[in-house]
Amino acid sequence: MIARLLPFFTCLPLIAGVLTGCADLQKKDQTKKLDEGVRAYIHAIRWGDMGAAASFIRPREGTTEPPDLSKLKGLHVTNFDYAIDSKTEGDPEALMTVKFDYYFEDTLIVKDVYQQAVWWWDPEIENWFMDGELPEFER
Repeated sequence: MIARLLPFFTCLPLIAGVLTGCADLQKKDQTKKLDEGVRAYIHAIRWGDMGAAASFIRPREGTTEPPDLSKLKGLHVTNFDYAIDSKTEGDPEALMTVKFDYYFEDTLIVKDVYQQAVWWWDPEIENWFMDGELPEFER
């Protein structure tokens, strides 16, 4: 009897290792999607595609009014720097901090604005969304 069970017990560490590896890959994929989402959001703002940037905004609860994009006419982002802070890999929440340098065509005064927003993982859609608003670009 023990001789028949021995191969099964010998394979247990291998099975456990494969299952652990799959979980790690899933967490890495989730982290990669977060970085890609944040970068896509920032690049959309950088290149003036505020509609695309607004598509990343989705509050966890309730709804939000679509942003008034007309007040951003003539906005040019010249530089940005960002950081993503997550407690652990695979955490369903992350804090994005970004600094944008920008100017409006009618003023030509370079200013900066900081934005902090929480990004959250939606397990049903398997994607990240930002719980916040577009940055407050002041003229």
